[in-house]
Amino acid sequence: MIRGLLGKEIIGLLFGKPIKNSYLPHLLPAVQEVLQDDDVWFRSSVISTLGVLGEAWIIEILLLAIQNPEPEVRQEAVRVMGNLGDARAVDPLITCLRDPNNRVREHVVQALGRLGDPRGVIPLIQALQDKDLGIKRKAAEALGMIKDLRAHEPLTQALQDPNMDVQKSAQEALRNLQTPKLKE
Repeated sequence: MIRGLLGKEIIGLLFGKPIKNSYLPHLLPAVQEVLQDDDVWFRSSVISTLGVLGEAWIIEILLLAIQNPEPEVRQEAVRVMGNLGDARAVDPLITCLRDPNNRVREHVVQALGRLGDPRGVIPLIQALQDKDLGIKRKAAEALGMIKDLRAHEPLTQALQDPNMDVQKSAQEALRNLQTPKLKE
């Protein structure tokens, strides 16, 4: 029942029929129920599909999804949060840097970089010390995207990392820091 209802609503959205605000109180509980579905792929797909919509109200669903017990669902929710560009996602994403799953944390550092919010700088600097090489590399890339000068010294230190990929990412990020921001 819920799968059919939700699927019908999402398909309508994807074909340009927006959900009226009066539908939202009915849709949100349905999505919450879907987040409890036994099928992990289905849960992740719903999150991904909602992300395509780019609507601001989706953040409420994503805040629930990042608490899901399945790493695949949390990972997809984090990815969508980064793509939405909503500043309300920054603090919850920072909290997700403590996720036990490396892939989730890797998506978190990417999302923080895409959001470009200065609140992410210190947590991303800390992520440069992560044990996972992918996270360290992505943290350097994210710091380069944000272009905050507080990252200069930590990125310089990352040039000494034993892993060449981390060194390359740090070097590229430092180049980005030295590129002046365009004046609007």
